[in-house]
Amino acid sequence: MSLGITLSWRARSHRLGVSRISLIPRSPRWSRAHPAHLSLPCRQSIHTDFVATTRRPREADYESGHAPAQGITPKPSHSVTADSSLAAEVSLPSAPRTGERQALNDADRASSRKPLTPQSSTAAKNTPRITSGRYGSSSPIDQPLSRLELDSERKQDGKRATRDPIPQNQRNKAIQKYKDSVLVSPPITYDVARETRTSSQRYEEGVQRQSRLSIIRQIKGVRFTNWRDTLDLLRLRTRGVLTAWKPYARKIDASADLAEALLHTVDYTIWDIQDRSRCQIELHWAEKQKPSAKPPAARLLLSGDDHALEHAVEEITRLATRIGGRMRIDGAIGSRVSTPLAEELNFPDGQPMKTWHSTLHFERPANQVQYTLERRYEEIAKPRMWTPQTFEAYIAALTRSCLAPTLAHKLYGSGVAAANALLGLLHGAFDDPEARSSLSTRALKLALQFIESHGHSYRHHALQLVDDMQRLGLRLDTDVFNIAMGSNVKVKDLDGFDVMLKRMLRYGCLPNLDTWILFLQMMENERVRRHVIKIMHSLGFFSEPRAVPLIANQLAHFDVREYGATDKELASVDVRGQDWSDGIRPFMESMDAKYGSSWKTLANFNKIVNELGRMGKYECCLELFDAISESTARKPTTLTINTMLLHGRSGRKLDFVIAALERAYKHRIHLDEQSYHEVFQLAFRLRKPNMMGLVWRFASIKRMTSWHMRNRVSHNTYIDRPPADAKTDNGHDWPALPRFHQPDMVAELQRLPVKKRGPAIANMFWARYASWVPVDPLHAMLARAWEADNAVHAAVKQAKQERTALLSQNLDGPAPLRKITVPGLPLVLRRPTMLGLNGGFPRGLGESLELEQSITHLAPSSRTD
Repeated sequence: MSLGITLSWRARSHRLGVSRISLIPRSPRWSRAHPAHLSLPCRQSIHTDFVATTRRPREADYESGHAPAQGITPKPSHSVTADSSLAAEVSLPSAPRTGERQALNDADRASSRKPLTPQSSTAAKNTPRITSGRYGSSSPIDQPLSRLELDSERKQDGKRATRDPIPQNQRNKAIQKYKDSVLVSPPITYDVARETRTSSQRYEEGVQRQSRLSIIRQIKGVRFTNWRDTLDLLRLRTRGVLTAWKPYARKIDASADLAEALLHTVDYTIWDIQDRSRCQIELHWAEKQKPSAKPPAARLLLSGDDHALEHAVEEITRLATRIGGRMRIDGAIGSRVSTPLAEELNFPDGQPMKTWHSTLHFERPANQVQYTLERRYEEIAKPRMWTPQTFEAYIAALTRSCLAPTLAHKLYGSGVAAANALLGLLHGAFDDPEARSSLSTRALKLALQFIESHGHSYRHHALQLVDDMQRLGLRLDTDVFNIAMGSNVKVKDLDGFDVMLKRMLRYGCLPNLDTWILFLQMMENERVRRHVIKIMHSLGFFSEPRAVPLIANQLAHFDVREYGATDKELASVDVRGQDWSDGIRPFMESMDAKYGSSWKTLANFNKIVNELGRMGKYECCLELFDAISESTARKPTTLTINTMLLHGRSGRKLDFVIAALERAYKHRIHLDEQSYHEVFQLAFRLRKPNMMGLVWRFASIKRMTSWHMRNRVSHNTYIDRPPADAKTDNGHDWPALPRFHQPDMVAELQRLPVKKRGPAIANMFWARYASWVPVDPLHAMLARAWEADNAVHAAVKQAKQERTALLSQNLDGPAPLRKITVPGLPLVLRRPTMLGLNGGFPRGLGESLELEQSITHLAPSSRTD
């Protein structure tokens, strides 16, 4: 197995850490102390507002964590394979010596320990990864940021911030220091011009985001956080995996009451034990067949390294002692004593046993799937008596509910008000004195995951919840802090990540694999990511089965860009002209050679589809979709379809979009609001009137219209049209547009303002035809509409050619154009008479009706002398 990084870093280290250890070493081996020799900080009380503007000096924080280890030789870490060359396989890609040194300069330039000052012009010139011209320092987005930053610096100097004109060179210097940040993704040049512009926009937004965070730091008086210091802290405080991963290394025979507790006891299920111990657990248990029969025993199979196995066994033993359960351990290291009466465990022969896996969270009995809510959040019933089980169920019912946007606007006035109401219920449940004894870490994780999914603007709710639970003495684990750090990763806030990491260490929790993956996600520089991965290998993380798929996910888009590129160094900024003529199979074989067969997860496939779509390799996207569909373990989802539709719209590839919709229909993949939005936007950009009308009706009937769709329809729905023979001299005044409403809706729409007509039309379609289904699928209707729209475009083109011919004859003025209305492609609906699907179509179709639409487009006007 190889991760595609074959050369160690030999460039000179630019800075030494507090521990005097080179952060970019000359050799691939890192010197680190054994975890037993590192003194963990004691749990101490933490101020509730840990992001206060005043902070301790950095030298006083974690002196023990940065202290060098004297006289300690690190033990070699074990990996999945016995190949001794695996340590060299996680080094950096081959490059010229000068190229390596220059790349180190690029990665270090934004991470200096000095205060933030404008960089010199010499440093700005040595930037090989950032293209000039369109992405240069003269971009208009730089100017307001640099002005704010210079004003902030003037305030710190005791001068009044003025609005005097700032020279161009000062603006460029103020913004240039964020151009090369490892937290900003560089712009990529693709074959598709729109994808290139989108990449440039992502780059400029990243620069703007880092500039804004820098201004906030200066206002608060917080010093700059160096990513190398955070990495050094992670490395020193992570308990490495010192032994190989052992599948099914322990077998535990457990009584029925212990098996029941491992499935239903809050915070002590096999899924919770895995989160705390990294040990994978399988529970095999046969349910009791007869009420009078003796309860059958269960069997636990544990997999992991030695430390994880011992930790999991201790957790299970502690639970068995508390509830009085019986268990017998086989395969333990050393002498182990079974609990009393363990020999009386009953294992019936020939009886089928059900299996629960700790790696599959949807198998948890208390797992709550997402459901659609059709009433107010306050109407969700609270349990009559608070217990850990009922409290978790109530929190799951709140966080897993999905309120339609239209219903949220109707019940609460806006989606923001609905979210605030739900957050109020969450805080009220955790603050309820009667539920104080029923609080659980699992319920806290559910609430934090819901809050973090709503974006960084709700982060203060998550911090307040963590503060309250810590003050109440609730047991927190590493996953709680990882969830809290997730929002920092999304906005690339390294300071917030560093603060939460130190808080986790002060509490007594150590970083795990998920913490390192979060740090990897924050780094946008490829060389920095591969450097971090090399450290992860030295800590033995590769022995864990789920580590390789997670690491492959962080390198997948780099692998796609480098595949077929003649110059690996230029693949990071320019991917034009790469050869993918052999299809997707050779690329997947190259990925198998790098990562083995375990990299094939749905998340990795979606990321590869996303990068292939950016590069314009639409045929490869379809081949990869077919390859995923052939797999028995991984199936494409709505996210896969939406990714393909997004890039099809960006590339204006209508045939690719129709092919993606056909595959979605074939594999019964549900289309959501984003799916219809992308297809509607593509039809509007290509001026396909029949397609626009059909997609609008499909989405309205299924209540899947987006805000942009409704807004577009509102401004392109004309109730009081001019006469059909009205003439206009501008051919762009009235492009080809469908009639988005039905004729009997005119009276209702005339009483509404323009901006409310789109939502009103969508609501009327849904109220009338919600119980009806289209006879033909969307992709088949779009294929027919394509032909009809081509005929409309041909007629308009011929009319404009005739008009141009009249102009060439030097007649009196141009011949004006007029609008005509022609019948469009109707949508046929049928009412199903019974539920159920047969080959994708409803069974027992009853009466049918046609939703007619008309197309208004430009046509030549007959000239009269």
